[in-house]
Amino acid sequence: MNANVVTALKFEEFVLSVLKQICIKENKPIFTCYDINQYSKDDYNFSYVKDLIVYGNARIDAYMPEGFSTFNRPVLVEIKYNISNRIFDDLMPSNDEHFSLYIVGSAKDSKLLSNRVKGKNVIVWGDEIISQWKKEYAVDYYGLFSENEPEENFIEFEKKNESNKNLLLQTVMEKNLSLALGAGVSMDFGALKWTKLIESFYNEIQKDNKIDNAKAVQDKIGGTSIINGQFTEDNLKDFMGSLYNGIYSIYNPNQSYPDSTIAHLIPLIKKLYLARRFNIITYNYDNYLEQFLDYEFIPYNILYNEDCCVDEKLNVYHPHGFFPYGTKKNSYPLLQKYIVFSEEEYHNLYNNPYSWASILQYFLYRESLYLFVGCSLSDPNLRRILSATKIKGKNHFALMFTDGLSKKDQFIVHRHFMRIGVECIWANNINDYKQIIDYISR
Repeated sequence: MNANVVTALKFEEFVLSVLKQICIKENKPIFTCYDINQYSKDDYNFSYVKDLIVYGNARIDAYMPEGFSTFNRPVLVEIKYNISNRIFDDLMPSNDEHFSLYIVGSAKDSKLLSNRVKGKNVIVWGDEIISQWKKEYAVDYYGLFSENEPEENFIEFEKKNESNKNLLLQTVMEKNLSLALGAGVSMDFGALKWTKLIESFYNEIQKDNKIDNAKAVQDKIGGTSIINGQFTEDNLKDFMGSLYNGIYSIYNPNQSYPDSTIAHLIPLIKKLYLARRFNIITYNYDNYLEQFLDYEFIPYNILYNEDCCVDEKLNVYHPHGFFPYGTKKNSYPLLQKYIVFSEEEYHNLYNNPYSWASILQYFLYRESLYLFVGCSLSDPNLRRILSATKIKGKNHFALMFTDGLSKKDQFIVHRHFMRIGVECIWANNINDYKQIIDYISR
């Protein structure tokens, strides 16, 4: 992609992020072009805005139906980085109800900009306001433009984190959020995290005298998660039995687990499950979530292959397979067909663009905003899907532990995930993590 185009796209992302944060602070609604095209809101009439996008010449980047800042009327926003010889006219022709706000970059002369204004309700913001925003919203700006990174003390993560929490809350209130769950939510019940699971498998293989030095073999074959998965699946006596033990060996079905992450997510799920696009994707094999749904009498569909049925119930997708608690051994071969664990299985799944799991994830991540809970976001295939489905004005959210990172290193990580369309919300510890979930579930 042309460097100028990349810069222009980054500029648009920066401006939209700032506008969202301003509106959040003022408790004013804001809808991006993505929102307007994807969702019908009961509170606001988007028909004329949609018509303008579809049939008009303007490309509306944001819409504030209640105004913002000093604007006391609806505001239509168009963002332009390279303005060339652009004339600034009303974005809503023959309409006195709206302000037309152009926010432009690469422009130094404010007088030149004002001379190009031809509309009666048109405002143009240029270099002066952008320079101010660079300082006030440094995390957003330097997260996209890394050529001149600020010193650590300029990075105000507390302010950014609070904005993201409130933006997430607004997304929940608009019922425009789905959930993606990773291994972190299953560890509350005793399930081993991936590295520990693989380690236990290697130890099991070594006890069977199939290998002499598990660590040496691990290092020699490459040592990545899916390569290690391939090796263990190939060499375990009873792969499915070992996998079952790794997930459920410590689990007590008679225990309620009231302080688990899933328990904290249940109020949010109850709040959202009737929403038009609410789904849950879980990359876990277990049915810990489903047991909580049963207890709360929330009807759901379990979907782990193309033959599973979809209806009006809550859809819980298991793209990497499903292995529920209490599965009888005679069912292991049937379920193993859909377990994505080894290198070969990952390649078969993601190298086939027409596979059920690939099509499913491309569709779901493009269709809705997701909150990632208990996910490291290290899976290269998931990252590829997120990059491919990234849309301007649409960012997913991920709960992340600080894990002792400095502010500077938090910023580096934050910027890393912003590039695949994910905004991090940082938690210092597990209690902080659960408080964030409770906050958006209220």
